[in-house]
Amino acid sequence: MRGIVNPRSSAAHKLACLSLFRAFLRQSIRFADKNTSNTLLNLIRYRFHHDQWINSPSVICDALKRGRKAYSLLREAVEGSPTALAQLTSTLDRVAKHASEIADLRTHQNSLRGPTAPSKMLKIAHFEGQRSKYWAEKIPNPIPVLDRPVPREQLPSPEKPRRVPVLANSQGIPFLRYKPGAQSPQLSRILRDLYMYDFKRWETNARLHNEIEHARLEDNWDRIVQSQTGYLDAPDVLYDDGIWETKSWVEDTQTALKELQQSLNMTGSRRTDTTRRMWDIAQQEKQLAEQENAERKAVRVAEREQEQEQEQGDKLASAGSV
Repeated sequence: MRGIVNPRSSAAHKLACLSLFRAFLRQSIRFADKNTSNTLLNLIRYRFHHDQWINSPSVICDALKRGRKAYSLLREAVEGSPTALAQLTSTLDRVAKHASEIADLRTHQNSLRGPTAPSKMLKIAHFEGQRSKYWAEKIPNPIPVLDRPVPREQLPSPEKPRRVPVLANSQGIPFLRYKPGAQSPQLSRILRDLYMYDFKRWETNARLHNEIEHARLEDNWDRIVQSQTGYLDAPDVLYDDGIWETKSWVEDTQTALKELQQSLNMTGSRRTDTTRRMWDIAQQEKQLAEQENAERKAVRVAEREQEQEQEQGDKLASAGSV
């Protein structure tokens, strides 16, 4: 099975692109006109920086062919060819005209754009906060989620109503959302770390599945070598009792894959249990919030009745004095 080749990981691709980039720079600084030389240098750096993320081999091959043609034109213009110099000048004028048209279009679009809606200001402030130092700081003396619910006296703001959390799920990771609106920086950091941890393990799982076929080929090659030389070039394992045992490449790969799958299954089971516990916590928090709201309402009703009785007593006292 043919594997997927990432051009950015290919040494030949890097060598071809860097060689062409340096050749362009060397020819650009040879222009006598400094304005033309600076324009070429900025344009070359911009195009190579803009196209560095292209991963399609066909697009890269076409770009390298067009780059070599452009380099030939540039070299002839530097050497003094009138035709190449005229073609290069017209190309630069066309690029400058296109850039000017794009700039005018963006200026016109920005002039048509209205002011930012107030509903988006919180989101903008959230993204700006991600770049601040507060993003990496932790909450002082936090209450662990699985230790909740706690009595009202232990809450950060006991005088305020209890927040009822909502059970949420993000790519298989359960969590309790206590506050509406923008997500807290601490929660975003934790979720991002868990995403990367899961991604690396699933990436390893896919790689081991692909390597089983390569392991079979290695075992076949070892059998061929053993049949011809009598020597088996396979991984050896030294056990605690001092006995060496030869294992196959497929067996080692399958063992690693099995251990990884067991770890993934255990993680899934733990997250399922955590989801059930968080659901119970959310229900308990809801019951406590309803109970505390009822108690708070009863206190307000009693205070209101007491105030009404005091007002009636004051009225009777004033009427008796009259």
